Amino acid sequence: MNKILLLFVFLPILLYSQNGDNAVIEHKRNSVYLEFLGNSAYTFSINYERILTDSFNEYEKMPRKNHIAVRIGFGFLPNNYDDHVFTLPLELLSVFGNQGLHFEIGMGATLYYGIFYNQNRYRDKQWGSESSVVIFSRIGFRYTGEKGLIFRLGYTPVLYEGPYALLFDHPFQLFGGASIGYSF
Repeated sequence: MNKILLLFVFLPILLYSQNGDNAVIEHKRNSVYLEFLGNSAYTFSINYERILTDSFNEYEKMPRKNHIAVRIGFGFLPNNYDDHVFTLPLELLSVFGNQGLHFEIGMGATLYYGIFYNQNRYRDKQWGSESSVVIFSRIGFRYTGEKGLIFRLGYTPVLYEGPYALLFDHPFQLFGGASIGYSF
């Protein structure tokens, strides 16, 4: 646990120190990345993110230091049975900073849809489905390189609702996640 905490604290500092000058980096408005754990909970998701605000604040005639972004993703939860669970993460983010290292906070929901294959005691084959929602928040850091590399590390506590909440002792669970991808 201590190693994870040290990584969470020192990785952003190390990444920030790699940016030798203090020049303003133009924000790339689109990102595609693969997120591990995080709000997709126990699996991965492929995501598209769009920054909605301009990089230059016309009113103040200077670069904007905070941005609003939205993202949508798709995930799949593999298992050893005939069950198939699909996830759809949706999130609204606020990203702070105008250089390569950014602080981000956000809130969102991941929609789960599961298709299950059951065999009852009479050996009848039945297909069933269930859906559920996971509500999450995010506090984290994001590094965006000049050539488009994006790396994110975040703390993402989740609140389970619906049938999946029964899998845990408490519906509120502490999570974290990491993402890697490309901005353009």
